[in-house]
Amino acid sequence: RGAVKEPALYGDFTFEPITKEDAFPASLGHKTNKQSYEHIISRYVRRGKIAAKKRKLEKAIATKLDEVSHLREKLTKLSEMEQTEEAGGGSKEDALSDSD
Repeated sequence: RGAVKEPALYGDFTFEPITKEDAFPASLGHKTNKQSYEHIISRYVRRGKIAAKKRKLEKAIATKLDEVSHLREKLTKLSEMEQTEEAGGGSKEDALSDSD
């Protein structure tokens, strides 16, 4: 309702309440016709297509990131196997036989 004053936003300025009698219809100065509707609709269609492409790319990126994560896990396991081999346990053939 605007009953609380907020000097941090408005300083000493006060707002008077607006009554129904004080209000009046205001034209926004925009005339609509078939062309303007078509233009608006075409803009929304373009936005939709862009959003769809964006979702597709984001999904592809997520898939690739999962793949990279899986490959990093495999690399870590191979590195651990290599360290075990250097320490004297296991064989390199065991490390290489993992075909995932």
